[in-house]
Amino acid sequence: MASVGETGYMSTLDRNMPLEIRQRLYADGHAAAKAALIQVRAAS
Repeated sequence: MASVGETGYMSTLDRNMPLEIRQRLYADGHAAAKAALIQVRAAS
């Protein structure tokens, strides 16, 4: 499975995106992944 970085999609956005937005997207993604993992663990 290709990561976002391997597709080139995110790198294109990164060149044109303010740092604050990139950091917010990263933080939001991290929080969503953490919440999903907690749910998966609870269901096990």
